[in-house]
Amino acid sequence: MSSLECRSGICTQVSALLLYGATFLATPDRSVLQASCLQYGNHDYLFGRRLGHGRLGEVRHAIRRSDGESVAVKCVKRNRHSGQEEERVLEEAAVLSGLSQPSIVRLVSLESLPSCHFLVVELLDGGDILDAVAGLHSYTEHDARQIAIALLQALKHVHDEVGCVHRDLRPEKLLMARDPSGGPQPGIGKRVKVAGWGRSKRLPPSGEVPGEHCFGNRAFSAPEMILEEPHGKPADMFAVGALLYTLLSGSPPRVATLSSAVNPKAPDTATGPAWAGVSAEAKGLVGALMTPRGPAARFSAEKALGHEWIRAGKGELKSRSLDAVLKGARVLGWTRWQNEERSRLDGGARGSGIPRASSMF
Repeated sequence: MSSLECRSGICTQVSALLLYGATFLATPDRSVLQASCLQYGNHDYLFGRRLGHGRLGEVRHAIRRSDGESVAVKCVKRNRHSGQEEERVLEEAAVLSGLSQPSIVRLVSLESLPSCHFLVVELLDGGDILDAVAGLHSYTEHDARQIAIALLQALKHVHDEVGCVHRDLRPEKLLMARDPSGGPQPGIGKRVKVAGWGRSKRLPPSGEVPGEHCFGNRAFSAPEMILEEPHGKPADMFAVGALLYTLLSGSPPRVATLSSAVNPKAPDTATGPAWAGVSAEAKGLVGALMTPRGPAARFSAEKALGHEWIRAGKGELKSRSLDAVLKGARVLGWTRWQNEERSRLDGGARGSGIPRASSMF
């Protein structure tokens, strides 16, 4: 890993980390692509480097032969042990096929062969939201608000127009697009896209799906999900609150336990130096999304979009610098990268609770 001039006073290794999200998807050698293509038996794509993996499949960078478009392909093996994973990828494709919104990853196709299912989506090669924040020279409440607006607009479409829930929102599920022309990058809120729809569900008439074993990162999981109770749109809204908490303070909320999920408390936005410069309006929205008064009391996506902080003037929010978030994003990113390197050397995944930058789904 190359060294960079450190602009923030932290070590050059951490600065070099900022290139990680932008380079790990680089186009691999043509011979590697061809070999992977033959391995999978799908000749519509040239398969490249692995971006992530699970028990029964993996995600790879690929190039479509017909037009040269770079995409991400989730490859799920088909065998007698893969029934649940096959069902999940088919449901994921069904949900994505009904979504059409600028801040949601775009489905390209679903293709099936006797040996594998291939879920093909647009390639988002700008890292995740923590990578993006860590790479900024400065970061303000205006930037946090732009990210929140993009996320809320995506969920309004998903919840109100399509009738689905994501159920697994966390930092590494917010991926960043880059301008393929190499021109100036648009604002951070214009580049963020919601990915990771493998746990999404269509809502039944009751508005809730059955509870199941809690998955993902508990710091971003609603109490009803931790308690394995039925849940719906409010569970996504709690996760939005936890994401906004992280984007305003530089650290995620405290991980909930079973006992704290039974008796939840309001988010601790009133204490700690990281919250000292955050506006009361921003804290108010976090509180409305993570309220301990239960799912029904949480703001919907539509109501959150009408909140005073979301509608505040750009100039006022641009003057509110959030230096603690820059530092926190870099520390989280460095810790995560170290964990991924240990996992790679050990030949397996470690359960650190730190989100993986390479998680495309």
